[in-house]
Amino acid sequence: MESIKQPTSCSNCGSADFAPVSPSSGTSYVLTTVDQSTTPPSFLATSGLPVQVFGCIKCGVLTFHNPSLRLD
Repeated sequence: MESIKQPTSCSNCGSADFAPVSPSSGTSYVLTTVDQSTTPPSFLATSGLPVQVFGCIKCGVLTFHNPSLRLD
């Protein structure tokens, strides 16, 4: 299978003003789920998917990238 490259332009508007959104030093972003059947809703700590986040300066769209994402 061919390796997927990190995005270099916005998938929404095509702008090259597209760059990583860096978290604080020593941390990373995780896409997770929330249990909305509780009040207040609670994050499900075991459901996280680590992601790199990229943002477009032109249109404001955020794109998530996970190089190890696979369908099972």
